[in-house]
Amino acid sequence: MKKTSIWTLILFLPVLAALAGLTALPAVCLAQENLSVTMSLDQGPVIQAGDSVTVTLTPSGGRPPYYYRYIMFVYEQGVSHHSMVDVPDSSHTWMVGFGESVLLRCIVWDADWKEAGCEATLAVQGGVYNPFTITSSSLSPGNVINVGEPITYSVIAQGGQPPYSYSYRLTLHQEDCSIQVEDASQVYSSNSFSYTPDRGIKGYISSNVEDAAGRKAAFQQPLMFTILGDQHPPMGLTATLSVKTQNLSIHKYRLTILASATGGTPPLRFYCSWSIFKDGEIVNHVFEENGAGKFILKGNFEEVKATVWAKDADGWTSDPLRFTFNPSVMEKLPLFERIRINPLDLFDPDWRHPAARLYGLLGTDSSSGPFLDAVLPELVQLELIRPGLIRPEATEPVTTGPVIVQPGLLQPLTTTSPLLPIQQLPSLPRP
Repeated sequence: MKKTSIWTLILFLPVLAALAGLTALPAVCLAQENLSVTMSLDQGPVIQAGDSVTVTLTPSGGRPPYYYRYIMFVYEQGVSHHSMVDVPDSSHTWMVGFGESVLLRCIVWDADWKEAGCEATLAVQGGVYNPFTITSSSLSPGNVINVGEPITYSVIAQGGQPPYSYSYRLTLHQEDCSIQVEDASQVYSSNSFSYTPDRGIKGYISSNVEDAAGRKAAFQQPLMFTILGDQHPPMGLTATLSVKTQNLSIHKYRLTILASATGGTPPLRFYCSWSIFKDGEIVNHVFEENGAGKFILKGNFEEVKATVWAKDADGWTSDPLRFTFNPSVMEKLPLFERIRINPLDLFDPDWRHPAARLYGLLGTDSSSGPFLDAVLPELVQLELIRPGLIRPEATEPVTTGPVIVQPGLLQPLTTTSPLLPIQQLPSLPRP
């Protein structure tokens, strides 16, 4: 199991970049906790079109090793052309072949994924404006194919400075999962791309084209095509979130997510991304993956959001499931209120539904009676009566005997509290 913690407290600090032997330029830098970075450029603040600019970063603080991301935005006639690279080196060289100005932005992460960044803007002189656009794209033999039949995507570009280079983005979809076959990271010299799908019910394909000077043209709308004849079952990802109150006075909880899938090519891997909030801001991320589909988060939470998904051995990724836990939004319910609870509603990402707070309503510690843990995996309809006087003429509290329920659904409940019986209604059909 792998966990990654990312703290997101960001402080904005103006930094004057300086390195011996380089021309230092003012850079706007932001730092996180004890990690900071300075940026130096070997040219500027004005460069000529066709010049190369070397960016050098000097991180300090944090915990090595450091990881670097370099981003360049070239602006020409109000249009932005951007490039990005992730490299392990503390310096990178950009060639600026056109444009009127360029924004250089850099990000540094340390071993704990704390983040710091810098940016600087340069003026560009001597650039010649030459519009560069994609004029058309097409699919052959058409937008409907069968599984096992090839499909070819072609794109036509004009303007700019030839020769052109091409990259493609192809995504295939099933009912509840998808796979990115081509992610635009591979560069081709051909203006056409062919692929033969063996799975899926539909696909989307688009292209990026770049000229020799670095101008980029992206066809904004991907082309969609339909695939017939796929016999693969859906991924069928399901997940449940159970809550145990470990210390209600200090809002300490144990959250458990159990995920499983009925389809996909084994073995499957399951993933969970937790986002932990304080005062409405994200203060921590926890990422986990494993083959069992069980994820546990313990702590004092004001609010937690979780996203769960699965990936099979062929690389198909399920649509994500999302949960939100926020104990502070518990509603104050009046006496005698009858709450009809359908745990199907728990799959609604908005956990303000009263069913998500059964423990709070019962006023009990879940560790002594895992009511919610037991009911979540079962799609049944229950009826809960708010504790309080049963009726005005009642003089004695009601004692309920063991509740007759389906095996494994609920644990028997016996109480001397003034609580009406919890009754099981007819089970809902399973999906």
